Amino acid sequence: MTKEQKARMMRIFRGVGSVLLIGIVYYIIIRIVGRGLNCPIRAITGKYCPGCGVTRMCIALIEGDLATAVRYNLLLMALIPVFLVFGTRRAYI
Repeated sequence: MTKEQKARMMRIFRGVGSVLLIGIVYYIIIRIVGRGLNCPIRAITGKYCPGCGVTRMCIALIEGDLATAVRYNLLLMALIPVFLVFGTRRAYI
């Protein structure tokens, strides 16, 4: 692995790590406060938006409830392995 590839991998790991850290902090806040951010689409329509489904899916995954995560957002759950393989391949090449 060249020096440039190592630097690129470190940038990717820092970016992914930052997103994961923000997500974990948000999860902790949700558990402490009991509520997440208010969704303007849900406030107007009374229906969950795709962002709400992703948030609820991520919370279910953190809690280890795979069946509920699939129910909240089946498409994204099906694409997570594809994203992982593609992202790993792209980072390595």
